[in-house]
Amino acid sequence: MANFNGTKCISCGELFKDNDDVVVCPECGTPYHRECYNKEGQCINTVLHQSGESWKPEYDSDSFDSTEAVKCIRCGSENPPEGLFCNKCGMPLHDNANASRPFNNMGAGFGGQTQGGAFPFGNQMVFDKESEIDGIKIDDYVKYTGKNSMGLISSFIKFGKFGGKIAINIGALVFPEFYFFYRKMYKLGVLFMTLTLLFSIPSMIVLGQSGMMNMTLLNTNFDVQSNSFTTLYSLSSYMMMGIRFLCGFFGTYWYFLTAKSDIRKIRSTVTDDYEAGVQIVAKGGTSMTAVIVAVTVYCVVTLLGFYLLNLKFA
Repeated sequence: MANFNGTKCISCGELFKDNDDVVVCPECGTPYHRECYNKEGQCINTVLHQSGESWKPEYDSDSFDSTEAVKCIRCGSENPPEGLFCNKCGMPLHDNANASRPFNNMGAGFGGQTQGGAFPFGNQMVFDKESEIDGIKIDDYVKYTGKNSMGLISSFIKFGKFGGKIAINIGALVFPEFYFFYRKMYKLGVLFMTLTLLFSIPSMIVLGQSGMMNMTLLNTNFDVQSNSFTTLYSLSSYMMMGIRFLCGFFGTYWYFLTAKSDIRKIRSTVTDDYEAGVQIVAKGGTSMTAVIVAVTVYCVVTLLGFYLLNLKFA
C-alpha cells in the first residue's frame, strides 16, 4: 500500500496522515481522502486526465527538506525521510538502504503503467517518456513504433538497459517474409522473402505435382521419392525452420537497431522538435501497403517459377 504522508489532498488541501482513509483515481492515480472523493463525485485533476500523465507526489515545502529526501531504490521517487514506504510504488524505503540505485534518474510512470515484464528477477522499474534508452527518449521510440508500442518498448528497455538480444516476436516467427515489410524494414524484408522463396522450391515442387486447389501446377517428372530429392527437401525444411526461429527470436532486436538508427539520423538533421517528431512518426509505424505488395510479388514469383519449370521440363 502506498504511503501518501507529506502530500496534499487536492480537494481539501490537507496533508495526508498515517491513519487517513485514502482512495486514488483509477485513471491518473491522484489520491483523495475518501470523504473528499465522495464529495467531489469524480477526480478533479483534469490536467492529468487531459495530458494522459500519472500523478506524482508533490510534498509541502514544510513537510520535509528535499535535501534529506529518501529516494526509492525501485523507481527513484523522492520521499520524506520519516516515510516507511515509497509514495509512488510502495517499495520499503529503508530496507537495503545502501544498495545501488541505477534508476533514480529515470523518472517514474511510463504512460501510467508499470513495465515489469521487461526486467529480470521480477523487478518493477518504471519509466516515463523522458527516460532514455541509448541516448534516445522513450517518447521518440513510442512515436516511431506506433501500433503495439507498449510491448515493443518493453523489449527496447530490456535491450538497452539490461543487454541481451532475444525477444519472442510471433509475427516474425510465423511470417518472416512479410513481417519486416510491415515494419518498413525493407532490406530485411527482401532478404528473408528471397531466402524463403529459395528454400521453398522443393516443397513447391511436391505441391505443384500433387495438385493445389484441384489444379496441377507443375507438369514435370521429378522423382520426389528419390533419395537425393528427399534429402534436399529435408535440408530446405530445416533451413526454413531456422529462418523462422532466427527472425522470431531476433526480429524485435533488429527493429530496435533500425529504430535507433533512424531516430538518430532525424534528430541529428532536424532541429525543430515538432518537425522531428513528425518525421519520426512518418519514418516508423507500419505499412499494410508494403505487405500487400510483398504478398503480390511472392505469389507472382512463385507462379512464374512454376511456369519456367514447366517450360524447362516439358
